[in-house]
Amino acid sequence: DQIFAEHRQNDVPLLLGSNSDEGSNFPTMKTLLSFRDDARQTLGPFADEFLRVYAANDDAQAAKASAAAVRDMRISWPNLQWAKAQARTGQSKLFFYYFQHSPPTPPEDPYVENLGKDLGSYHGAEIAYVFGNFVPHEWALNQEDRDFARALSRYWGNSATTGDPTVAG
Repeated sequence: DQIFAEHRQNDVPLLLGSNSDEGSNFPTMKTLLSFRDDARQTLGPFADEFLRVYAANDDAQAAKASAAAVRDMRISWPNLQWAKAQARTGQSKLFFYYFQHSPPTPPEDPYVENLGKDLGSYHGAEIAYVFGNFVPHEWALNQEDRDFARALSRYWGNSATTGDPTVAG
């Protein structure tokens, strides 16, 4: 915050964002009781407000609310604040994305944490598309995934070489 307030950030074109299910592959609270207890212990007087925003009435809802809180607090909110600081004080172009595509990750795949869980557009899900590097190769990628990867790779590559992800067409 201080660096931006003093306009000492590296004022270069910036591409950043987050994914819709950032918290799905991070450790989360598994039960309603642990979710509520953790909120009260961690957030003290703000716990009730937090539990209204991230409402849950059973273990399954608590696990989803816990993942959403991880997404918002650890990834999405900080990236949004970074983008706002750059927009407020910088002169260079700023590009912000919100990635919602879910790769075809089989829930039983041992390559992925949280086995048996639908991870959605988890933290880092966009990276395989950006670099066209789908590991493991057994995932059921369709033509739409491959086309999307080519397009996303072009956007990010253009951003790295020109400072602007925009491509012709």
